Parts: sequence; C-alpha cells; structure tokens
Amino acid sequence: MQRPTPPLRIVVVENDIDTRTFFKLYLEQLGHRVDAAAGVSEALSMLSQSRYDVLFADIALADGSGWDLLDIARACAIPCPPFPVAMTGYGLAEDRARSEAAGFRHHLVKPLDPTKLKSLLTEASRELPGTD
Repeated sequence: MQRPTPPLRIVVVENDIDTRTFFKLYLEQLGHRVDAAAGVSEALSMLSQSRYDVLFADIALADGSGWDLLDIARACAIPCPPFPVAMTGYGLAEDRARSEAAGFRHHLVKPLDPTKLKSLLTEASRELPGTD
C-alpha cells in the first residue's frame, strides 16, 4: 500500500456515523493522523484548535453544509486546511461548480474511489512545506 510521506493531519466531517468511522479508520490505516466531526459546529471547533493539512467534508450535514463550513471558517478567520475536499452524493455540474466556488480543491462523489483518494492524498502531501 502506497503511503504519502509525511503522514497528513486530516479532519473528516461526515454526519453518517458508519461512513465517518470507516473513513477515519481507512485513512489511519494509510498512515495519517485523523480527527472526525459530525457537523459544521464540531468541525469549526476542531479547526480553531488544531492545524490540519487536509479537510474532507460532506456537503449535506445536519447543521449546515460543507460549503457553509468553508464560508464560516473564512468569515471567522478560522484556519482552514490548505487542501479541502468535498465528498458527497451530489454529482451534478452545478454541485461541482458550487464546491469550486466555495474553495474546495476537489469534489468527490460517493462512493469514494480508493485509487482517486490515494492520488489526492499524495497530491496534498507534495504541497506541504519542506516536501518534494
């Protein structure tokens, strides 16, 4: 299994507990340090307290949307990871455009493709300061 180096600090925001738990464990198996939040409020609290490299955010959350999360973080000057990725069941062109406008680097449609996911993590790790 290919591991991006160094391990990334990742926050996953997903309201479905099974998906959140599985995705967190999967990313940890790839060698990353992962925190998970169930919604916008919890994610904003985490982002204000820790530095992350990557954010995976579901778009449809119980207390807002992944799009709202990025908007609120910016408005409140809460540091947002430099590599935000939307993950959602919404795959229409306008959904992708809205994710791009909100500041997401990528828009993944569930179910997530492990090969694409690993490629994005490698891309994120290459952008970290001090890496090739």
